[in-house]
Amino acid sequence: MGFYEDRILPHLISWAMRNPQLRPYRERVTSAAEGRVLEIGIGSGLNVPLYPQQVREIVGVEPRELRFLYTQRGLVAFLTLGLEGDTTLDQAHARASEIEERIRRERPGIADVIVHTEP
Repeated sequence: MGFYEDRILPHLISWAMRNPQLRPYRERVTSAAEGRVLEIGIGSGLNVPLYPQQVREIVGVEPRELRFLYTQRGLVAFLTLGLEGDTTLDQAHARASEIEERIRRERPGIADVIVHTEP
């Protein structure tokens, strides 16, 4: 990633999401969560205080790339995740599988989910 994506954009997104008019939307989404939560694009963790007590764990990951494609079979999600350099291949596969399963569970109508991991 470049300087803008690494140093400027995260601050702009955090600033924009602090807009009081967006808080009701963020609260509505987080209030439905329970158990173990996977937040893709956790950023500065701005949503973390909004999760209810039923949430026992929050796992946050930052996508390097997220694309959607409409095909004849339906919506396909392509997600590239950056993992720590010391992540083993087994751990990377486990993380990718967990994310794919959660997306499919939340969006059962999705045609396919492709999760790619990079160190």
